Amino acid sequence: MSSIKRLTTSLVVAGAVAAPAASALPASDPINVSPDSPTVVQAPAPASTGFDWDDAGIGAGGALVIALLAAGGVATLRHRGVGELSRPG
Repeated sequence: MSSIKRLTTSLVVAGAVAAPAASALPASDPINVSPDSPTVVQAPAPASTGFDWDDAGIGAGGALVIALLAAGGVATLRHRGVGELSRPG
């Protein structure tokens, strides 16, 4: 057996021996356990029904990122000359 296999085996055995045994403890008083009272949460009312500039900015930024990625892809394909490969010689 190689030294790496021996070392791995001994580490696995040591880890198994050192692992604590599982133990289950019963609840302190299972008969008198009562659930917590329910909490009522109300959603806040919308402040206004006007145009949301924050959402518009996020959408415009996403559109700009997609446009830049597309332009970069086109520039990469033109630089590599992919269009020239399909032309008859």
